[in-house]
Amino acid sequence: MTTANTYQQTVIDLIQVTIASSGDTSTAAVLHGTTIAGIYIGTFTGTEISFEASFDGSTFFTVHDGLGVALTRDVASDIYLPLDPANFYGIRFIKVKSNLAEVAERTLNLVPYSI
Repeated sequence: MTTANTYQQTVIDLIQVTIASSGDTSTAAVLHGTTIAGIYIGTFTGTEISFEASFDGSTFFTVHDGLGVALTRDVASDIYLPLDPANFYGIRFIKVKSNLAEVAERTLNLVPYSI
């Protein structure tokens, strides 16, 4: 008898962060024991994003990849950008940073991934 493999998927709500008009850094998101698997970006002024992490929600540090290089990604408006969840393990609070000041308020949707 052949049986199909079944997969249990946990649906986790998107986590929204906002970059203020004329700003370049988002509000902080609390990851609640998850990591980040991607980000939905709507209208966007910047051409590159980077990430800042914190353990206490007050002091933020630039996120680096496993090779010690600052984690940056090229972006455009209206895209979904998949990310390697391993780059975000252990982060409690996270901010998204644009390389340019945004000309209007921007809402970004982070895709959490359950660890």
